[in-house]
Amino acid sequence: MSRFLTPGRIALLELLVLYSSGAVPQTATKPVLSFVISHVVATVPTSLPSESPLSIEVFESALSSLPSLHPGRSLFDDFLIQLFALHSFDHMYTRVECLDSILSNESRGTPGTGLGKGKARFARTSPVGQFVRRYAIEFKRLQFSDALILWQAFVALRHPQAERWKMRNPEAARSGRPEEPQLVGEGTAYHGTSNSSDLSQDMKVLVSINEVERLLECQVEWLQKSGVRLDEPIHTKLQEMVKEIATTPSLAYFISFFEHWRSGAYTSAIDSLHRYFDYTIQYSTGAKGYYQYALLHLAILHADFGCFDEAVEAMGECIATARENQDTSCLNFALSWLLHLRRAHPEISRLHRGGELSSLVGGESDGLAFLLHKAREGKLWNLLSGTLLSEATCEVMQGGNIYKALEHIYASSHVNIVHDIRSLIPAQLVLQSAVFGRLGQTHLSLQFPDILQDSYAAEAPVEERLRALCRTAYAMAYKGRYDEALRLLEETNLPVKRTLKLTHQLMAFMGVVKLKREIHRCNFAAATHTMHQLRPFLDFGEPDIVFEIQLLELRLLVRRSELSVAFEKVESLLDRNKTSEGSDLNHTLTLLVVKASVFAAAGVPVKGFSIALRAASTAHKAHNMPCLFEALKALCDILVDLGEYSAVVDLLEGILPMALESEDQYLIGSLYALLAEGHNGQGNDSYALDSKERAQNINVVTGYLDKAKEAFLQIEDLRGCQEVLTKKALIFRFRGEEVQAQETGDMSDSLRRNWTR
Repeated sequence: MSRFLTPGRIALLELLVLYSSGAVPQTATKPVLSFVISHVVATVPTSLPSESPLSIEVFESALSSLPSLHPGRSLFDDFLIQLFALHSFDHMYTRVECLDSILSNESRGTPGTGLGKGKARFARTSPVGQFVRRYAIEFKRLQFSDALILWQAFVALRHPQAERWKMRNPEAARSGRPEEPQLVGEGTAYHGTSNSSDLSQDMKVLVSINEVERLLECQVEWLQKSGVRLDEPIHTKLQEMVKEIATTPSLAYFISFFEHWRSGAYTSAIDSLHRYFDYTIQYSTGAKGYYQYALLHLAILHADFGCFDEAVEAMGECIATARENQDTSCLNFALSWLLHLRRAHPEISRLHRGGELSSLVGGESDGLAFLLHKAREGKLWNLLSGTLLSEATCEVMQGGNIYKALEHIYASSHVNIVHDIRSLIPAQLVLQSAVFGRLGQTHLSLQFPDILQDSYAAEAPVEERLRALCRTAYAMAYKGRYDEALRLLEETNLPVKRTLKLTHQLMAFMGVVKLKREIHRCNFAAATHTMHQLRPFLDFGEPDIVFEIQLLELRLLVRRSELSVAFEKVESLLDRNKTSEGSDLNHTLTLLVVKASVFAAAGVPVKGFSIALRAASTAHKAHNMPCLFEALKALCDILVDLGEYSAVVDLLEGILPMALESEDQYLIGSLYALLAEGHNGQGNDSYALDSKERAQNINVVTGYLDKAKEAFLQIEDLRGCQEVLTKKALIFRFRGEEVQAQETGDMSDSLRRNWTR
C-alpha cells in the first residue's frame, strides 16, 4: 500500500496537468481550483469510504456542468481524454519526470515563460505545488509491486467511463495506437488494455497509508466523544485496511483498546493499551510526554472495572508524572477525574481515608477551588465549565444552597455559550434536570432530556443520552405508564448494544421498571425473580441505579412483611452512608423515611416520629421536595395513629398542591388516602353521628378516596386500591348501601385476580 498515492490522486494530478496546459476556460477556473484545493488540503475523513474517496463519479459531478473550449463538449469530456491519454505504466513514470514543467521556480506562480498563451504554473510553496512535489517524491519511493498495484487500480478507476470516452472519441478508440487503449480485450497489466473485470474489487477502494492513519484518528476522536464501540461493518473495514499496511499504525492498537474496554475484555484492553503506548513512544520524538496519558487511560480502565485501588495508584503516578513534565492539562484532568470518582463512589473515601486519595486531591471543596483557580488562570474553558458543574453537583449532593447550585450551572452555561463548548452542554442539561427534579418541578425537569435529544444529540456522548432517556422512562413509570417506558427503552436507537457497560445500564433500568410494577401489583413471585436478576448490578452498576435497586428491595421486603430483614438492611445502608465521605444526602434522607415506614408497618409508628421529623426538616432546608413530601407522608401516618387529625389535615392541605406537581402517582394516592383519614377522624371527633355536617364530611372523605383510587389504579397498586376500596365499602355499609358495598368488594377481588396472575 502506498503511503500517499491513490488512483484518485493520479486523476487529480491529470486534472492539474489539464489546467496548466490552458485547456480550462476562464469561467471554469474558479470551480476547478476550488475542487482541487478541497481535495489537496489535508482533512480528516468523517466516514469509511465505500468507494474511492476520489472516484470517477466525484470528478464527473464536479466537471460535467463546466464548459469546454471545444463546442458541444463539457470539461469532463476533456478530462477523460487526459485520463485515457495516460496509456501505460511506463507513461505514468514519464509523467512524474515532467512534473517540474507545471511548477514555477518563484515563490508565487506566474504564467511562466515559454509555456505559451493561456498556460499556467503553480508556485512550489502553494498547496497545489506542495501536492505536486509530494506526489513526485512519493511515486519515486514506491516499490515496483506497489506501483504496479497503483496502476491497476487507476485503470479500474477510469474504466466506468470507457464507453463515454469511446463514444466521444471514436477515432481514437478505433485506432490501434497505445495512447488510446481499449479497455476490454487482451493486454497486459503494463498497459491500460488490461481486462478490468479481472481486477480485484479492493482495487476500486484503494486508499493510502496516509488516509488510513487520518481515518484512524477520526475514529479515535469519535470513540472518545461517543464512548461506544464501532459498528461491526466499520470495525471490519478498518481491520482490512490496516492489514494491507506492512507496519500496523499505533492508533490501530488504541482502537483495539477501546473495543476491548467497551466489550468488557479487561485483560485484552490492558494489553492493547500497553501496545499502543509502547509503539507510540518507540516511534515518537516526544516520547516522554506520552507516559502520563498511558497512566491516565490505565486508571480510567481500572476504575471502570471496579479495581479502585489500582485506579487510585495509577492516577497518583499520572499526577506525579504530569507535574514532572509540566503537563497542566493532563494534571488538571487527573485531579478533576479523581474528585468525580470519589463523588460517584463514596466507598473509595472510606477505603482511602487519610491515605493516598486524600493526599492526592485533599478535600472536595479544596480540590474544586484549586481547579477553578487554575482554569481561570490558564483560560482553560473546558476545565472551568466542568468544574462549575462539579461544584453544582457537590452543592446538590451535600444539601447545600440550591440557588448557589443553579448559579454554578448558569455560569457553566455562559462559558459553554461564549466559548462554544458543545461537549459539556449535555452534562449541563442532565444536571439541570436533576436539580429541577429535586425542586419538585417534574414538568420542567423532563424538558431538559428532550432538549438534549432534540438539539444536542450529535455532541452528546451516548452515555449522557442514555441517562437522559432513562430519566424520561422512569418518569413515565412514576405515572404508571410502564409499557410506554419499557417500549421507549427497548426500541431506543442509541448504539448501546455492543458496549457492555451501557448495555448493563439499559438492562438495569428496564429491570427496575419491571420490578416497580410487580411490587405495586403485589406479584411477589415475579418481583422476587426480577430482584434476583437485578442483584448482580449492585456490584458494578452506576450509583443511582444501585440505590434505586436497594430502595425497591426494601419496599419489596416491607410489602412481603419481612420487616426484620428490611430493618437490618436499612440500618446497614445508613451506617455505610454515614461512614462514606461525600455520600448523597438524598440517599440518606430517603433511607430515613423508609426506616420510619418500617416502624409504621410493624405497628409502632410512634418510634419513627423523630426520624421522619428530622428527615422532613433536613429535606426542607435542602429544598429536596420529593424527600420532603415522603417524610411528611410518613409523619402524617404517625399523626393519624396518634389521633392528631386536625394536624394531618392542615399539613396535607398545605403540601398537596406542590406534591401534585411531582406527578408521582403513588405519593399522590397515599396523600389523598391520608387526607381522607384525617377528615374522617376530624368528623368523628367534631360532629354528631346523624348530623348534616357529618354527612357532608363523609362526602368529602369519599371524594378524597376516589382521587386516591384513581392514582393507585394508574400505577396498578393493588394494596393501595384494596385499602381505599375497603374504606369505601365501610362507608357504603354505614349509609346502608349494601349493593354498592358488594360491588366495591367485587372490584377489589377483580383487581387482585388481574394483577397477580
